Amino acid sequence: DDDDDRQLLPNQKDSAAMAESPDENSDDQLMVSHGSGEPKKESRGKLADLFSSAERTKTTILLWIIWFSAAFGYYGIVLLTTEILNIIDELRKSGFTDGSFMPCHDYSYAKNQSCELLIMDDYKQVLWTTAAELPGILVTAVIIERIGRKKTMAVEFGGCVVAFFLMYICPINKIALMMLIFVVRGLITGAFQAAYVYTPEVYPTAVRAIGLGMCSSVARVGAEIGRAV
Repeated sequence: DDDDDRQLLPNQKDSAAMAESPDENSDDQLMVSHGSGEPKKESRGKLADLFSSAERTKTTILLWIIWFSAAFGYYGIVLLTTEILNIIDELRKSGFTDGSFMPCHDYSYAKNQSCELLIMDDYKQVLWTTAAELPGILVTAVIIERIGRKKTMAVEFGGCVVAFFLMYICPINKIALMMLIFVVRGLITGAFQAAYVYTPEVYPTAVRAIGLGMCSSVARVGAEIGRAV
């Protein structure tokens, strides 16, 4: 009989009723988690929310400075490495050095020379300085949980400043100069990664994405200025 075939078993009827009717318990849980009344939807963050209070404005400005400085220093040292090696090669060709040290000499004319190919030894030096990023990240991963995010960035930025100043000592041995570049690149890479960890933690969920995105945009500005300088 067709009518009998269309009849549901008791357990099937219960399943169908549960599927068609809303679960009152889940509604109660939703109201408990969101409070009484209609569930509240949190609005998407806007740029103005980054400056909604004096404390958040201060945090945003400081983060922009951190990201700007990190990008400026990172891309600056990356491009400066090949420029320094090129200048040493130019001074070696002019007889001011044998290529093993950077002399105390006005080498502004060398900066105006056309782009020259690096020698094989220079490529090895660039490779070694590039490898500094790995230990920089590993050291940051270890100390960031021990001394905190702020202190990690402070130590690494401070170390970068000291190493940058030491690079301007002349005459300086080429190997010592490459070691300082190695230190700078490792520290600035670690500071960059620490900023990536720290930034999402200081913003609430609603503005976390736009806060991190704006910091990244400011970093791009720092990278462009660092390239020009």
